[in-house]
Amino acid sequence: MLGKYTYHDFLAHFGVGAAHPGGLALTKELLKGEQVTSTSKVIEVGCGTGKSAGYLASTYGCEVTAIEPHPVMLQKASQRFVKEKVQVHLLQGSSERIPVPSNSFDFLLAESVTVFTNILASLKEYARVLRPGGIALDVDMTAGHSFTSGQLREFTKLYGIKRVPTEAEWKRMGLRAGFRKVEVLKSVWVNSALKKSGVSTEETPELDPSPSLHPDLYDIWGNHQSLTEKYAGKLKYAVYRFTK
Repeated sequence: MLGKYTYHDFLAHFGVGAAHPGGLALTKELLKGEQVTSTSKVIEVGCGTGKSAGYLASTYGCEVTAIEPHPVMLQKASQRFVKEKVQVHLLQGSSERIPVPSNSFDFLLAESVTVFTNILASLKEYARVLRPGGIALDVDMTAGHSFTSGQLREFTKLYGIKRVPTEAEWKRMGLRAGFRKVEVLKSVWVNSALKKSGVSTEETPELDPSPSLHPDLYDIWGNHQSLTEKYAGKLKYAVYRFTK
């Protein structure tokens, strides 16, 4: 956090769509690998401006619920769903306390969300809201090796996160949370992803900026880019598939 604004304020006020590694192209790839049908019930936690949730509803015609804690993101997601003429049940809430009944969904999508929360608490909630046999797909920041306390402080200062787990730690937490199986579907070093960036237009995030943007928000953007480049050889993004 810098000044009065957080990293999530930056994403919200700039209206960054599909603000996760791989963007909507990765979302499409992941969903193609699952048995999502028109009768499926899908929930996205931390939906942001609603790009993935809108895609789900329009492409699969399934029942989609989207959860988002940030009021600016909620407003922009709501506007998107009206503009795209898709039906999405939009709720304000966090991944740590999802405001829906237990055993309600077949699939859960979390894209660059869980690491910014109390990870174990969020994973337990994912397991709670999924039906037996349900699948959670989580695209998230992953450490290549455990970070030192000094390195982690840089991430805490900018993103507010308490830890950056390794793949093995993500797997262990998934099992502790109540999932019976945890798979790594994809694992990409950030430096490799940066070299490929710009190849696909789908990887370029869309922007829906608010009318007035405080200069501090630009500083957060710059600091995010600097930290990403600094740790590009130590960070991965990975796709985790949790089966209840």
